[in-house]
Amino acid sequence: MDNHGTRSRYVQGCTDGPDGRACEACRKANNDYLKARRQKKNAEKYGGKVAVLKPQAPAAPEPEIGPNEAATLEELAKLPNADARPGLRQVALTLARLLDSPLAIAQHPQAAGRYTEIMRELRKGAEKKGRLAAVRQMATPKVATG
Repeated sequence: MDNHGTRSRYVQGCTDGPDGRACEACRKANNDYLKARRQKKNAEKYGGKVAVLKPQAPAAPEPEIGPNEAATLEELAKLPNADARPGLRQVALTLARLLDSPLAIAQHPQAAGRYTEIMRELRKGAEKKGRLAAVRQMATPKVATG
C-alpha cells in the first residue's frame, strides 16, 4: 500500500486511525482533494478561476503594555482586594487595554465610566479602619493649604 497522508491510501481503505477508520493524515488528504475538486467545479460552473486559499497568518504577538494598562497594573498591585476578586481585576485590565487602543475611540467614554466603577468597587474595603480610627479622622480638623 501507499504511504499515509495520501488520498490513494484513503481510497484503498486506511484503517490506522484510533477508531479503526482512516488516520488523520489520510483523512486530511482526502478532504483537501475534495475541497480542490469542489472549487474547480464551481469555477467551471460560474466561468471563473479556481480560488486559491491563502495560508493563515501566524498568531499575533502579544501587544505592548500601554500607559493605562501599566498604571492599572501598578494600582492593582497595591490593592489587597484585587487578588480576592480576579474577575473584576481582569475586567479592569481589559478596559485599560481598550482605553489604550486608538482603534476603539468610540468606546472610550463608556469604557472609562465602567473602569471607574470597577476600580471603585475594588478599592472598597482596601482601607479598613476600626470605628475609633474613623471617628478620630472625622474629629481632626483639616488644614487648608495654599
